[in-house]
Amino acid sequence: MNNNTVIVLLQEEYGYRWWLWKPGMSELGLIDFWENLESLTPYFMNPSDGLPGSFENLGYDRFHSLEKYTKGMWSGHIHDEDDSWIIKPGSKIKNRTIFHKGHPRRKKDNE
Repeated sequence: MNNNTVIVLLQEEYGYRWWLWKPGMSELGLIDFWENLESLTPYFMNPSDGLPGSFENLGYDRFHSLEKYTKGMWSGHIHDEDDSWIIKPGSKIKNRTIFHKGHPRRKKDNE
């Protein structure tokens, strides 16, 4: 993995698991991938069984320790279509959250 690849702290609500996700993509690659996902249903039960890249199950304490002390890291939440996103670190709040194509907010924006 080179220095331009993104690492995401990904919270899985269904299984109450906390992942370190290494999708093997650049920022632009991850944004493009996520924004073009029609649905997150295939990943709902276990994102590590379908999303690209590698996953490490961190457990609650380690995940939240990293989340608290690691600045500039991507984060995300995966659950239902209307309750899933990834967040790009740094930029203005309204530009940070990235929704997949099937998210109701994206569907509304495209109407």
